[in-house]
Amino acid sequence: MRERGGLLWEEAYDVVLQVAEGLAAIHDAGVIHRDLKPANVMRDGQGVVRVMDFGIAKRGAEEAGPVTRAGEIVGTPDYMSPEQVRGGSVDFRSDLYALGVMIFELFTGRRLFGGETRSRTMRQHLDEPPSLDAADGAASLPAALVPVLQRALAKDPVERHASCRDMLAALSEARAALDGQATDVMNAVAPAADGPATYPGHARLLVPTLVRALRHPDAAVRRGAAEALARTPDESARASLEQALTDADLDVRASASAALSRLPHD
Repeated sequence: MRERGGLLWEEAYDVVLQVAEGLAAIHDAGVIHRDLKPANVMRDGQGVVRVMDFGIAKRGAEEAGPVTRAGEIVGTPDYMSPEQVRGGSVDFRSDLYALGVMIFELFTGRRLFGGETRSRTMRQHLDEPPSLDAADGAASLPAALVPVLQRALAKDPVERHASCRDMLAALSEARAALDGQATDVMNAVAPAADGPATYPGHARLLVPTLVRALRHPDAAVRRGAAEALARTPDESARASLEQALTDADLDVRASASAALSRLPHD
């Protein structure tokens, strides 16, 4: 994320859903993590995502009292729930808030709150509503994801999802909506024979959809995606286009080569 900023939507959803699955399993076992953040999430070479670092985790709400150590609040200010900032008792809903903060960062490439100081950031978590509208600079959030985040990031824990399983279901529905948009994108760009491949209203969705289509079992779909990418050069597609150079279909290889030739040279 430091190198690339926000992840492509499909990649971000893949990470988010795996984190939510892991967090749900943790909660099912009666454990509250209390320090969920990107630095405590690892992804291996096969794309498997794992939630790590249970240094301040607690088992059960009865043990999850004030998150303090030697009179100081313990945790990471950028991802603390309001109740955690206050040093009060926390339960699984504090983890859901942290997950919402992390999801925002995965998609947008920036922190939800960025106070100049630790105390300012903590104050923002307490008092400042999150900016989730495109007009407020969150244009890189899928529309279906916004209401999920609005609920997860509620200042009052009562207003958040009833459980991590509930939030996981909501995230899965938001991800499913992306598939419908992806079909619209492919239908919109497929007839174009020349000129840049465009899809008004879903500019951020276009390239990741075409990249995914490069792996479609139908050679005609792969060919159309490669041709569209050749008309819409995008650096984020480089690795997938390079892989397409080994495609069994000659036209796919030719279009992938053409698309790569239009990308900036290192």
